[in-house]
Amino acid sequence: MTTSPVMPSRCTSTIRIMTQRRRKRVRQRAP
Repeated sequence: MTTSPVMPSRCTSTIRIMTQRRRKRVRQRAP
């Protein structure tokens, strides 16, 4: 991934979705 001063909304949205999915998976695994 390229780090540019102006990050497109798509990049930020994808990163947020990825983090949200990862967090949800971790929460589900936890009892």
